[in-house]
Amino acid sequence: MKKVLVVDDEESIRFSFRRFLTDEGYHVETAANTIDAVALISAREFDIAIVDCFLGGDQYGIDLVKYIEEVQTFCKIILISAYPDSANVTGDKYKEFVYLVKPVKRNEICRVVGEKAGRKKEKSNKILISPPVYVEM
Repeated sequence: MKKVLVVDDEESIRFSFRRFLTDEGYHVETAANTIDAVALISAREFDIAIVDCFLGGDQYGIDLVKYIEEVQTFCKIILISAYPDSANVTGDKYKEFVYLVKPVKRNEICRVVGEKAGRKKEKSNKILISPPVYVEM
């Protein structure tokens, strides 16, 4: 069973994604902030991390992504945000991301997580922006 971490400061997003993905057969853990997320990441391994770009206050999802890439290099990242221009925060030094713009519908998150769960690790300098558009960096 693939393990998914959902990190978002919005409780409704955490609750919904957990329900959607659990129904699809994934083991899902959630965190509201980077401190809770780091504690979970330190305690267990995740196959996929869904991270909001802006976690409230001075917490940014990209900082958490950097940490995940250091300690769990195999973990695939899905960035989400209500702000379409947030894809620019990733720069060109990070591995491939999927970037989804909120609101994210059930079928969309389940499809993207399913693709990530079944895909072999690839090296790429592409970011996937929802709707599916590849951006060369």
